[in-house]
Amino acid sequence: MTTQRYVIIKLLKRLQDGDEFLPENYPLHITIVPSFQLERMDDTLLGKIKQLCSNLKTFSLTAGEDEFFGPNREVHVTTMIMNDELQELHTSLVSILSDAHAIFDEPQYILENYRAHATVQEAVRLNKGDSVVFDDITIIDKLPNGSPTKRKLLKTLNFSDVK
Repeated sequence: MTTQRYVIIKLLKRLQDGDEFLPENYPLHITIVPSFQLERMDDTLLGKIKQLCSNLKTFSLTAGEDEFFGPNREVHVTTMIMNDELQELHTSLVSILSDAHAIFDEPQYILENYRAHATVQEAVRLNKGDSVVFDDITIIDKLPNGSPTKRKLLKTLNFSDVK
């Protein structure tokens, strides 16, 4: 059985479904559900995630303090000030994915331990106090066509009040 790898994010730069990029060229984003494995993201599962999004309203999140994540504190990030809307979105997505038998790469960083953040990049970053509007989510395929050297935007799903 071939296992696919995915991540669900809020892109802070608009891309189109099907766009591909190199892992080192990830656009600025906030991770909503960290990396997970599934046999595949089928239409039934996509439908459940789309249904969830169709019941959500746009909300905003504010950037907080910079911190360093990772086992050696080597990943410079801007943390996000959590709110109920984001925690509910994260928890709902984890539930849907768990029901589909997803395997989370780092389960210690989901649910009550989830901390939204944006990795500081060389040319772009979030600063303390910046506001981010959450009006959609994006599913990224981390192994498009079996290639670990590329990432592919599988699908962006809008919330109910976005036309």
